[in-house]
Amino acid sequence: MRRSRETAGTAMNHTTDPIDTLRTHVDALAEDGYRRRRGTDLTRVLASARSDRRALPTRSRRPVLLLAGAAAAVVALGAAVVPGVVSGHEAKPGHGGSAPRTLDVKTVLLTAAETVAKEPAAAHGRFWYTQSREIERARQPGNGLKPRGVSANGGPRTGPYYPYTAYVSITWENWVPYQQGDTSRTVDKDITTSFGSPADKAAWKRAGSPSLTDMKPFSADSRAGQDPFLEIGLPKGTLAKDLPKLPTTPDGLKALIQKDWNKAPATQRNTLSAYICEMAQNVITAPVTPATRAAAYRLLAAQPGIRMVGKVRDRLGRSGVALAMRRVELGTDRKPQQVEVHTIFDPKTAKILGSETYDISGGKVAGRPSRISLLVGSGWTDGIGTPARG
Repeated sequence: MRRSRETAGTAMNHTTDPIDTLRTHVDALAEDGYRRRRGTDLTRVLASARSDRRALPTRSRRPVLLLAGAAAAVVALGAAVVPGVVSGHEAKPGHGGSAPRTLDVKTVLLTAAETVAKEPAAAHGRFWYTQSREIERARQPGNGLKPRGVSANGGPRTGPYYPYTAYVSITWENWVPYQQGDTSRTVDKDITTSFGSPADKAAWKRAGSPSLTDMKPFSADSRAGQDPFLEIGLPKGTLAKDLPKLPTTPDGLKALIQKDWNKAPATQRNTLSAYICEMAQNVITAPVTPATRAAAYRLLAAQPGIRMVGKVRDRLGRSGVALAMRRVELGTDRKPQQVEVHTIFDPKTAKILGSETYDISGGKVAGRPSRISLLVGSGWTDGIGTPARG
């Protein structure tokens, strides 16, 4: 989600990441519509599946793929990592006694499409609420180089990673109005730091315990005249009133996405398939109709190059299945960089839980994610400042 605010607040204190507290609130914050979803078919497919290997690490962009935005840009995530689990999501072994069975990408995605298509259309509220936990590997200050786009509190750091592995975490809450011109609210809180290992923390202390982030707590209301839910379709994106008008077939969505892709300079864009993968996931996590969400899953299933990772648990302990997709992003140095993104789906609800992005260097995928995004909760609410609850 685009963040266009000035830096505010006071210097951050090093605190304990409140991930355990988040776990206790995940169910309450989940979208009501997703809670009612029938995931029987997908659960059956996954029940006999097995993945004994650990998932490769990845790195992500906007709050849990809720985003609007072109696939190439790396916008500022004042994000963070969960202590003790920064080496990638954990692979989950299959159930004892059942025969091993290979998960198939198309089967999982097409079954997810069937699951969401059965959901009744939910009535919108006054605000679309999202809460996400963003995790990013800490970088050094970038000597004044500013990346495109801005974060919640200015621009992200653009220098190289520290020589030790450290992370910064932040929770984002957003209330986006259904009615254009209504007040919107953004809250950034729970900014914490952590390290890849005790040795990394010791190295940080030997270096003089430098500040790992410029992010600060922040809260602001604003009145945006035309703030799109999705940067897709129209020149300025799809507004809330336009969401029911989005295509309900894979071909219709593909045509809309390809139209946007054609506008980008050839030297600054992903392959069409990679762009479709990202934008289809953005559609899935947006408050679109069940028919449009199902079409996005079917479009995703038709794309080549998606690799099955297997059954995993995300950093909130939620069970899911992870799919790996490679694409190119513009790094903080504004140079194209290949990454591998692991998207985690809930097997019971067909909901996207989050993503992890892993850098690729010399053809080798990094052993730890450089960016993680966890969707804690989303849904419609009528009160600004009031989270959506299932």
